[in-house]
Amino acid sequence: MDTTKAIQDEALLYKHVFDMLSTNTQEYEDFISFIETRVIPHLPNHNDLLDIGAGRGNLTRPLSFYFKQSTIVEPNQAFYDELMDWVRQTGANVTGYNTTWEDINLDVMADLVILSHVLYYVPLDNHLAFVRKAYSHLRPGGCMILALNGTQSDIWKLCKQLYSPEEFAKLPYAELLYENLLRWNFRVTYHPFHSTIATKTEADTRLMIDFLTLGKVKFDNDDHVSIREAYLKSKLRKADGYSISSSGGIIVLTKPLEQ
Repeated sequence: MDTTKAIQDEALLYKHVFDMLSTNTQEYEDFISFIETRVIPHLPNHNDLLDIGAGRGNLTRPLSFYFKQSTIVEPNQAFYDELMDWVRQTGANVTGYNTTWEDINLDVMADLVILSHVLYYVPLDNHLAFVRKAYSHLRPGGCMILALNGTQSDIWKLCKQLYSPEEFAKLPYAELLYENLLRWNFRVTYHPFHSTIATKTEADTRLMIDFLTLGKVKFDNDDHVSIREAYLKSKLRKADGYSISSSGGIIVLTKPLEQ
């Protein structure tokens, strides 16, 4: 098997699913509105934005213009290239790094730090170190936005049926992150959100389920396939297609001015 072609095919499939996610949910518009109206006006400074795990820039692109300069960290090569092409075309003042947050050392202090749907990919035991590193780049008086899906989302409910108990216990979710941040003595507020992801066909819905379960479930056995198909047909099928609830929480972490 051609390993390079397999990697390329996987990257294209990932991009296809992310394209569906980006264009078939109202979540990004809601997040942008929330940040524009409830966060940015209350920041003492509007110098620097830091978006960790920026993806295709769904949040970076509109929000970067509120700040003098922005920095993005994105490990996916295709997404990084696409976002930096947009930077060159628009002249936006954005500096990019194609690497992981764990592997980079930045000389940046930001007024707003974004961690949107990133912590799924970070083991629970590493969440504190990951957040602390981001917090160290937050200017006093600034805010960090963290977002995850929660226990009311379809993916959470489906994962409970698909994951082993050991794997399910390791699954990050918004409510747990909020509790942990409070326990770690960060200043945080919790804002629940409700959004859905629309898909037109069963095939696209299966792709979306595979993507949202983070590749930890292999649909190569009858039990997993049966669970997925039953949930898809009984819970996700609507009159005009399919709809996956991706409800969760936006957590706003504020760094005191005196720090």
